[in-house]
Amino acid sequence: MISLAGISDLIAYERHDNSCASSLPELLGGTSSDVGERWGQVNPIGLLPFGIPVELIHGDLDGIVPLAQSQSLAAAGGGDLFIIEDGGHFDMVAPHAMAFQYICQSMHRMKDGRAIVVG
Repeated sequence: MISLAGISDLIAYERHDNSCASSLPELLGGTSSDVGERWGQVNPIGLLPFGIPVELIHGDLDGIVPLAQSQSLAAAGGGDLFIIEDGGHFDMVAPHAMAFQYICQSMHRMKDGRAIVVG
């Protein structure tokens, strides 16, 4: 699995003041305080170990999903972290950005050439 600047701890991210964070309660049917069990069932950091190879690709200048999200997951044994220097959130989907090279390399490293890309 390849995570592209992914939110790896939904509960920690819920406290951020942006449209992505504010959409979480609507997507999950309530806040983490209201429906904590549901949040726990989908919170990536709480689902470790994944049992599959994981690479986390994240820009150090990401203003939407802080790099700390991927750093925490990597530190917890959730995957190998590749930091894109001077990379922002949307560099993960821009073919001309440096992140594109890392994404291609990650896909080639995955066993049998298959990868699931999540963002």
